[in-house]
Amino acid sequence: MFVGSGLLYIHVPRTGGTFVSNVLEKEGIGSRQLSNEVGGHDGIRDVPERTADATLTFATLRDPWSWYASVDAHYRHKGRFDGALHEYFGKPVSFKDVIHGFTRPGRGGPIRSDHAARYPGSRLPEPGLPGQLARSGIGLYTWMVIRMLCREPLENVEGLSGILEEYGDIPWGVNAIIDTAQLRDGLSSILQAWNPGQAASLVGAIQTSAAQNQKGHFRGVLPTGNPDPAIYDSEMQDWIIQADSWIFRRFGFAFPVGDSRRPAVTMVNMGASPA
Repeated sequence: MFVGSGLLYIHVPRTGGTFVSNVLEKEGIGSRQLSNEVGGHDGIRDVPERTADATLTFATLRDPWSWYASVDAHYRHKGRFDGALHEYFGKPVSFKDVIHGFTRPGRGGPIRSDHAARYPGSRLPEPGLPGQLARSGIGLYTWMVIRMLCREPLENVEGLSGILEEYGDIPWGVNAIIDTAQLRDGLSSILQAWNPGQAASLVGAIQTSAAQNQKGHFRGVLPTGNPDPAIYDSEMQDWIIQADSWIFRRFGFAFPVGDSRRPAVTMVNMGASPA
């Protein structure tokens, strides 16, 4: 997470959070707040009490096509985590195997019970999660978003299906969500709402800052904003659409990038309770 004066940013992994945090830190807005959790990626319920008075709390999300592709690329190739996906699944895995395991869990092959010990900083899901996701009918991305951005402890994922049918009633812990595909415009809008007097210099810094982790940023998505059939066959697309349908509906990701129905910023009802 990133904490500034009256501002709180929750960094969902693989959603452009490094860029957001670096820009804000460079501009003296605040600083990253790391914890004992892996990589500092706490959920909203882990936010310290002293940040409870934040006037604006936000997060970034990306469409599931590029998110799953980014997760695969990160853990398959990055540094000391090279081969972490193979270790996690207990066998060599293709990209299709990964999608199968994370969106149709429990049917994607064995999970190594010693993965956490072998890769303590990998942030891959705990070994017992795939079975829970299979029973809940949701994908890894939906589970992660709910776990990190919702105020109430909805940890029993087996019971989430009914709540997700009424996806507007999730008890949010953030005010707004930025679409990573429109990151600069979305972040500029957020900061203008937070501090109009400081917005001009901040917007200039955002628009000129270099992207982080740019390699493969849009892997999995065509320039049209649709899934790339070269890596997602029709079967894989169906798995993701079914498992992460809530993400698609709630944040407009069913529409291609550039479609006017896909906003750069989506406001959510902070603190709402389930019906």
